[in-house]
Amino acid sequence: TLVYYGISLNSANLSADPFLYTAIGGVVEVPCYIAGAPIVKRVGRRLTTILSLLITGVAILAPLAVPNANTASWWFLTVVMVGKMTVTLAFQVLYLYTSELYPTSIRLQGLGFTSMIGRLGAVISPFITENLGSVYWAFPSIIFGCLSAV
Repeated sequence: TLVYYGISLNSANLSADPFLYTAIGGVVEVPCYIAGAPIVKRVGRRLTTILSLLITGVAILAPLAVPNANTASWWFLTVVMVGKMTVTLAFQVLYLYTSELYPTSIRLQGLGFTSMIGRLGAVISPFITENLGSVYWAFPSIIFGCLSAV
């Protein structure tokens, strides 16, 4: 949840035009919502989650490896949007995976508790993007990319 909302809220640091970033970010989520179930059916929940989070981490950290990265370039925005797309897939699959993880007798309480803990990440992510992003534009990306990869 921290990475998902962090990438969404980090538009001011990752794009010259935050409105374009937000619009494209909304559009790239649609294929993941449509293709999520067929991917899980074919590949499985665990592998889908692992691969999508790894790809998210690599996609968020890859532009940082390029010295003097221009956040206004299309390749930069494309790579970041790949990370946004794969974290959307992971976020979607994690809700399915988490609900099936608990025994039936405590499934509702387990999913509610897990969702509550995840929302703590959603609460923390704006502070990371605003406070650390104002110090150096890449700090939030480093945190979100590393957490996703781990």
